[in-house]
Amino acid sequence: MFSIQGAREARDEVARAFKAFGADANFLMVEDDAPHASTVKNREALYAFFRKALDLPGPTRDEPVEIMPFEELNVTPTGQLATSLRGETVFSLNRAEARRRLDETGRLRSRQESHQSAVLASARQLSGYRAPETGK
Repeated sequence: MFSIQGAREARDEVARAFKAFGADANFLMVEDDAPHASTVKNREALYAFFRKALDLPGPTRDEPVEIMPFEELNVTPTGQLATSLRGETVFSLNRAEARRRLDETGRLRSRQESHQSAVLASARQLSGYRAPETGK
């Protein structure tokens, strides 16, 4: 599905970051030669990670479980809250939020001078910018 090389390059970069913070023992990547799916090797590595990280008891080996039929997992007629209950979707919620933010940005930009100074102040605060000290 994807080249493993990209995952390995990402692993190397993340591992360097964890090492820089002295937390390299908290990062691990496990590979399995299998299709894009959950494998026993990956699941058991995940179980071991959570046991260690969260100081949990219990085995780390994969145990057989009975998978329920798909139809029994549904709690609504369609299996989707948005279609069964005519609710919102992630897309519709994000679209509404984007429209709200665009409207707010437009309102702020209509007062260009105060908007520009607010943007600069926010950029300084978010970036941690400090003016260079002058030598005396």
